[in-house]
Amino acid sequence: MDNELFQKFVAFTTAVHQITSDISKDIKSEALTPLQYKILEYIAVSQPVTLSEISDCMHMSMPNTSRELKKLSEKQLCDKITDPADRRKQGITLSPPERP
Repeated sequence: MDNELFQKFVAFTTAVHQITSDISKDIKSEALTPLQYKILEYIAVSQPVTLSEISDCMHMSMPNTSRELKKLSEKQLCDKITDPADRRKQGITLSPPERP
């Protein structure tokens, strides 16, 4: 029974990744690189996240992750939120959508 559930989970996960790939493969964005899109996707699913969590998930160095987040922040796509309990910690979230 456990193996059957695991196989269904693998099939589901594979399908999600395939659909995401199919949807985004032909999109040529002047505004976002594929890496920036993947970072935003990760933030959307797991927010708030830390710089190190993004770095680990994307297999990037901390300086490269920080540089990409700065670009996304400049495009007003993500925000850094300071943890009120520990002001040294920052969480990263998607920016709220702009109101018309």
